[in-house]
Amino acid sequence: MSSIAWLDTSADEQRRIREVIALFTQKETLDELGIGQIRDAFSDALFPGITTIQTRARYFLLVPWAYVKESRAGRSAAEVRGRVEQSERDLVRTLNRLPQQQGVIGARAGAGVKNLPSSIYWNGLLTFAILRRDTALDQLTGASRVESDGADEPASRSVGDWHPTLPAVPDGFPWTLHDGLNMTAAEASWLRERILESVPDTLLAHIVAADAPPAGDSPYPWRDPICQDAPDPVARILLHAALFSLTIQGATRLYEVLLSEAYEEAGFTTVQSGVEEYHEQFRAWLDDVDDARHQLEAWDRHDFWNEVRLRSPRVSPRTRLFVDAWTDGLFDGTVHAALESSASRKLISNREATMKGRQARLTNRKLLGQWGGGGGGGLSYRWATAKRILSDIHEGLARV
Repeated sequence: MSSIAWLDTSADEQRRIREVIALFTQKETLDELGIGQIRDAFSDALFPGITTIQTRARYFLLVPWAYVKESRAGRSAAEVRGRVEQSERDLVRTLNRLPQQQGVIGARAGAGVKNLPSSIYWNGLLTFAILRRDTALDQLTGASRVESDGADEPASRSVGDWHPTLPAVPDGFPWTLHDGLNMTAAEASWLRERILESVPDTLLAHIVAADAPPAGDSPYPWRDPICQDAPDPVARILLHAALFSLTIQGATRLYEVLLSEAYEEAGFTTVQSGVEEYHEQFRAWLDDVDDARHQLEAWDRHDFWNEVRLRSPRVSPRTRLFVDAWTDGLFDGTVHAALESSASRKLISNREATMKGRQARLTNRKLLGQWGGGGGGGLSYRWATAKRILSDIHEGLARV
C-alpha cells in the first residue's frame, strides 16, 4: 500500500500539499503573477471546506462510512488504514458500474486512482465537524510518527471521531450503493445542518439555506441571483472578492498580451490566437472596468487588506505593493494606456521576473515556446465546485 510520510507538517499544510498536485491542471489556479494566497484567502472565506478537486457532495458521507465500517475493536490502526483504502477502491469499482458517472473519483483511472476520496475530502470533513477529531488523519496518511507511536493500538476509537448523528452505513456498502452519488433527502438535510452549524456566516451557508440551488450557468458567485441578497458580513467579503477578481483579471490579460507579443516575435506558431486577439481581450476588460467605475472608486481597499491579513497573514509586502500599484493604475490612466505605453508593461514583467527568476516565460525562450495560450478569465474562488456540491444538496432535499 502506498503512503506518504508528511514529516512535521500541520493538517492544513498536508491538505494544501495534496491539493496543489491537482491545481496545476486548472487555468484559474495557475498563479502566474503570485496572487494565489489572496485568492485562497477569499475562497476559504466564501466556501470553507470546499476545494477545487472535490466533485460531489455525497462523498462527505462515503468517506466516513468507509471508516466506520472498518473500525472495529481489536483492529490496529495499520489494519484499519489498509481496509479503508480497500473499501475506497471497491467503491470506485461500484460507482464505475453505474450508468451515471458524473463526478466519480476514479472514473478514468479506475480502482488504481492515486488520490482517493478520503485525501480529497479530509479538510472539508474537519471544517464541517463531520470529523470531530483528527486522530484518524494518521491512519489516512500512514505518517512515520504514527507507525512508531503505536500502529498496533486498537483503532476502534476512530468511530467516535465522527459526528454522532452520521447516517448509518448503507447495507452492502461499498459493493453496492443505491442512487450512486445522488443524495437522499435525509442525507442532504444532514449535510446541510453540518454546514449551517459549522460555518454559519459564509456564502456557502447562505446558499445551502436558500430555497433553490445556484444557477448552473452563473460564471461567478456575485452574478448568481441567490448570492446577491447575502447579508453582511458575507456581502462585504463577496464584494471584495468580486472587485479583486475584476482588477487582477486585467493584470493577467496584460501578461497574456506580453506573452503573445514575445511568442510571435520569437517565431513560435503553435498557439492559434494572435496578438490582436489578446489586445482585444484586454480592451474588453477595460470596458468592464469602466462599467464598474463607481464600485471601484468606492472600494474600501483598507478593509480589503485587513481581510487578507486576517485570513492569509503570509501574503508578502511585495505582493501587496504589486496589487496596489496595479490598482492605482486603474485610476491614474496608466493601465488604460498599457497597450501603448511601457509603465504597466514593466510592472507586469518585473513581477514575473521577481516571482520566477530564470523561469520567467518572458525572458526564457524555452518556456516561452511551451506556452499554450491564455484563458483570460477572472477569479471565481472555487465557484464551479461549490455550485456542484450545493446543487447536489438542493437536489437531494427535493427528493421524497
